[in-house]
Amino acid sequence: MSNESIAQEARNIAQKYQKKPESVNKIELLRKLDRSVTSIPSFISLTVGIIGILIFGVGMCCWLVWTDLFALGVVLGIVGAAVCIVNYPVYSKMVAAKKEELTPQIIQLSNEIAQQNS
Repeated sequence: MSNESIAQEARNIAQKYQKKPESVNKIELLRKLDRSVTSIPSFISLTVGIIGILIFGVGMCCWLVWTDLFALGVVLGIVGAAVCIVNYPVYSKMVAAKKEELTPQIIQLSNEIAQQNS
Protein backbone atom coordinates (compact mmCIF):
# COMPACT_ATOMS: atom_id res chain seq x y z
CA MET A 1 0.00 0.00 0.00
CA SER A 2 1.17 3.49 -0.73
CA ASN A 3 1.57 6.11 1.95
CA GLU A 4 -1.28 8.12 0.43
CA SER A 5 -3.78 5.25 0.60
CA ILE A 6 -2.75 4.49 4.19
CA ALA A 7 -3.24 8.12 5.14
CA GLN A 8 -6.66 8.17 3.46
CA GLU A 9 -7.69 5.01 5.29
CA ALA A 10 -6.56 6.53 8.59
CA ARG A 11 -8.62 9.69 7.88
CA ASN A 12 -11.69 7.56 7.05
CA ILE A 13 -11.37 5.62 10.31
CA ALA A 14 -10.83 8.78 12.35
CA GLN A 15 -13.88 10.40 10.72
CA LYS A 16 -16.11 7.58 11.99
CA TYR A 17 -15.12 8.41 15.58
CA GLN A 18 -15.28 12.19 15.41
CA LYS A 19 -18.31 13.84 16.97
CA LYS A 20 -20.75 14.99 14.33
CA PRO A 21 -22.19 18.51 14.36
CA GLU A 22 -25.51 18.85 16.17
CA SER A 23 -27.37 19.66 12.94
CA VAL A 24 -26.28 16.34 11.41
CA ASN A 25 -27.50 14.46 14.49
CA LYS A 26 -30.84 16.28 14.31
CA ILE A 27 -31.40 15.44 10.65
CA GLU A 28 -30.53 11.80 11.37
CA LEU A 29 -33.03 11.80 14.24
CA LEU A 30 -35.65 13.36 11.97
CA ARG A 31 -35.08 10.65 9.34
CA LYS A 32 -35.29 7.96 12.01
CA LEU A 33 -38.57 9.35 13.35
CA ASP A 34 -39.96 9.56 9.81
CA ARG A 35 -39.04 5.93 9.11
CA SER A 36 -40.50 4.76 12.43
CA VAL A 37 -43.95 6.00 11.40
CA THR A 38 -44.29 3.12 8.94
CA SER A 39 -41.67 0.58 10.01
CA ILE A 40 -43.49 -1.03 12.96
CA PRO A 41 -46.90 -1.05 11.25
CA SER A 42 -45.27 -2.54 8.13
CA PHE A 43 -43.66 -5.32 10.13
CA ILE A 44 -46.90 -6.15 11.93
CA SER A 45 -48.90 -5.96 8.70
CA LEU A 46 -46.50 -8.28 6.87
CA THR A 47 -46.57 -10.77 9.75
CA VAL A 48 -50.37 -10.78 9.94
CA GLY A 49 -50.62 -11.00 6.15
CA ILE A 50 -48.30 -14.01 6.02
CA ILE A 51 -50.29 -15.72 8.77
CA GLY A 52 -53.52 -15.00 6.88
CA ILE A 53 -52.15 -16.39 3.63
CA LEU A 54 -50.90 -19.53 5.42
CA ILE A 55 -54.34 -20.08 6.98
CA PHE A 56 -55.93 -19.53 3.57
CA GLY A 57 -53.49 -22.00 2.00
CA VAL A 58 -54.18 -24.67 4.59
CA GLY A 59 -57.89 -24.15 3.95
CA MET A 60 -57.37 -24.58 0.22
CA CYS A 61 -55.38 -27.77 0.84
CA CYS A 62 -58.16 -29.14 3.04
CA TRP A 63 -60.71 -28.23 0.39
CA LEU A 64 -58.89 -29.48 -2.70
CA VAL A 65 -56.53 -32.24 -1.54
CA TRP A 66 -58.20 -33.82 1.46
CA THR A 67 -61.78 -33.91 0.24
CA ASP A 68 -63.05 -35.38 3.50
CA LEU A 69 -62.03 -32.07 5.18
CA PHE A 70 -64.02 -29.94 2.75
CA ALA A 71 -66.04 -28.05 5.40
CA LEU A 72 -62.95 -27.31 7.50
CA GLY A 73 -61.17 -26.12 4.34
CA VAL A 74 -63.96 -23.70 3.49
CA VAL A 75 -63.96 -22.30 7.03
CA LEU A 76 -60.17 -21.93 7.10
CA GLY A 77 -60.19 -20.35 3.64
CA ILE A 78 -62.77 -17.79 4.72
CA VAL A 79 -60.87 -17.03 7.94
CA GLY A 80 -57.58 -16.64 6.06
CA ALA A 81 -59.17 -14.38 3.45
CA ALA A 82 -60.80 -12.29 6.19
CA VAL A 83 -57.45 -11.84 7.94
CA CYS A 84 -55.90 -10.65 4.67
CA ILE A 85 -58.81 -8.30 3.91
CA VAL A 86 -58.72 -6.72 7.37
CA ASN A 87 -54.94 -6.37 7.29
CA TYR A 88 -54.72 -3.15 5.24
CA PRO A 89 -57.28 -1.13 7.23
CA VAL A 90 -55.49 -2.17 10.45
CA TYR A 91 -52.17 -1.09 8.91
CA SER A 92 -53.66 2.28 7.93
CA LYS A 93 -54.98 2.86 11.45
CA MET A 94 -51.63 1.92 12.99
CA VAL A 95 -49.80 4.35 10.68
CA ALA A 96 -52.29 7.11 11.49
CA ALA A 97 -51.89 6.51 15.23
CA LYS A 98 -48.09 6.47 14.99
CA LYS A 99 -48.15 9.59 12.82
CA GLU A 100 -50.36 11.39 15.34
CA GLU A 101 -48.03 10.32 18.15
CA LEU A 102 -44.85 11.54 16.42
CA THR A 103 -46.16 14.63 14.62
CA PRO A 104 -45.26 17.13 17.39
CA GLN A 105 -41.70 15.80 17.65
CA ILE A 106 -41.21 15.78 13.88
CA ILE A 107 -42.60 19.30 13.44
CA GLN A 108 -40.48 20.68 16.29
CA LEU A 109 -37.32 19.02 14.99
CA SER A 110 -38.03 20.17 11.43
CA ASN A 111 -38.48 23.75 12.60
CA GLU A 112 -35.23 23.64 14.59
CA ILE A 113 -33.31 22.32 11.59
CA ALA A 114 -34.87 24.91 9.29
CA GLN A 115 -33.98 27.74 11.69
CA GLN A 116 -30.38 26.56 12.01
CA ASN A 117 -29.93 26.37 8.25
CA SER A 118 -31.54 29.68 7.34
